Amino acid sequence: MLRAAGGDPLKSRRNRSEMKKLIAAALIVCTTIAVVAVTIIRHVNNKQDAAWCHDHGYANYATKDGFCVGAGGKLFKIGEAPSPRLGPQTANSRVPVPETRLD
Repeated sequence: MLRAAGGDPLKSRRNRSEMKKLIAAALIVCTTIAVVAVTIIRHVNNKQDAAWCHDHGYANYATKDGFCVGAGGKLFKIGEAPSPRLGPQTANSRVPVPETRLD
């Protein structure tokens, strides 16, 4: 049996018990921090997705799997859907913007 620095085996058992409690508490704290961080990140991502949907003319609501809900419940993938406000766009339909020089 391992003995603590005074040769007292009871002291060694108490130290092991205290160390196990400390490790358990550290694991609980780390797990809690990780869960809170993941929750915050998912919430922020969903808010950004909802803002993208709203900016592109869909209902201000996004599903958890990355879709906007359009008219009649139609789903549009976030980041890929054409805007119903703008209609279909092609490379030639864009209005050229003149450059402004600030000399």
